Amino acid sequence: MRTRVYVSGPITSDPGRNTCRAIEVGQELLDAGYAPLVPHLSLMWEAHVGAHANSWDDWLAMDLAWVDVADAVFLIPGHSPGADAEVEAAYKAGIPVYQTLEGLQRDINPERPDPTAVCPEAQLPAAVNKAVARAVVTFAKKNKDYAADNNWRSNFDEIARDEGRTACSVADTMINVKQARLRALRENGRTPTNESTEDTYLDRMVYSILAYALYLDDNGAA
Repeated sequence: MRTRVYVSGPITSDPGRNTCRAIEVGQELLDAGYAPLVPHLSLMWEAHVGAHANSWDDWLAMDLAWVDVADAVFLIPGHSPGADAEVEAAYKAGIPVYQTLEGLQRDINPERPDPTAVCPEAQLPAAVNKAVARAVVTFAKKNKDYAADNNWRSNFDEIARDEGRTACSVADTMINVKQARLRALRENGRTPTNESTEDTYLDRMVYSILAYALYLDDNGAA
């Protein structure tokens, strides 16, 4: 079975041009051996039934249902609240998001049975595989905001220099912050008002992975 790739990107800002671009991306994915879904083709649907037959929320709800069963999401850059919602849904579900065909091909083979599995041959339990996949996606997402281009550890190194300690110890501190939050939530018995408990567990896991990665990098074992 072909790997399912959901094509996400702007449409309403320039429906004709954006749809053509999405079709081009879909064709590239199809030629590469994937099974792309191009939701922009709903433009023809809307033209047939009328612009007001379905609301924006109707279209988004339908699209999110397909995102949820995709193996990957291909994001076409550009301002789009709908695409933002689709990408956020993918992140929460542990579904990888790509912006280049090269990146997608590097990580996901079209014929691979479980493209989100970090180590499919190990037959990891589904929950473990999803947790690891979500950690990978979360790191990729946040690293774009926190780290300098081409240097995944730049923020840890900068703090380490400012405070006179190691980058690994900076990651350890972040783990402790997340652990303290989980402890406070348990002791207070309250539902969190901002960051969810699930997100705190996820952040703690990502920082733990980064601490180990920094340790390996600093000791020449990476």
